[in-house]
Amino acid sequence: TDYTTMKNYYDVLLADNKVKGSEDALALALLEEKAAEAKANRGKISPGDKSTIIQTRIEAQKNVDIAKAALQKALDSLNTLMGQPQGTAYELVDRPVYRKMDNTNLDTLVTRAISASPSVWKQEESVKLAKMEIKYYTWNSGTDDYEIKQIDVDSAEGGLKNTKDQLAETLKSMYFNLQQNDEQYEQMQSNLQNANKVLNISRTKKERGFATGTEVATNQLKVKQIERN
Repeated sequence: TDYTTMKNYYDVLLADNKVKGSEDALALALLEEKAAEAKANRGKISPGDKSTIIQTRIEAQKNVDIAKAALQKALDSLNTLMGQPQGTAYELVDRPVYRKMDNTNLDTLVTRAISASPSVWKQEESVKLAKMEIKYYTWNSGTDDYEIKQIDVDSAEGGLKNTKDQLAETLKSMYFNLQQNDEQYEQMQSNLQNANKVLNISRTKKERGFATGTEVATNQLKVKQIERN
């Protein structure tokens, strides 16, 4: 379906995001490993500390491999949905753009969605049909048949209520999740501004000889991570 293809498209973007993030983390781990080797040669760190830093680099490399495998899987799935041969490459230019959630009244949103729901319409038709069978019931058919048809009406009405209730709960849950996402986005914007300030300070310190390249690289990675998140 169109929805499944669109979702898979964004799965590819997210997987690509993770690859880039893991590659940045690996680049930082390699810098730290190089610095650790230089310090170890001068006896400024213990063999245990050096071993820990090397292990961090090894884990970072594993994370890159895992992220690349996940990206390839997402790409393969997208090609399948698009009916394209495996290995077909795309330039994914349509990227998600943030738009603050509309200030729509929740009750109004739920009412509109229930009115437009195919599932609700189907249940409403079932109720109408069950009531019509009661209305045009021939009494000569027997009391038992009438009671059974009344049960059918009750069952159809119960099904309609459950469908509406479930849809309402789903929409409310989605609505509150979107609100939380809005809040998280605004907080990340603030975090990004602060991270950029720290990065600029570390660059200035490095120019004056008070900070290392690793410190600057670490702050650059933090900025990139927030941007991707």
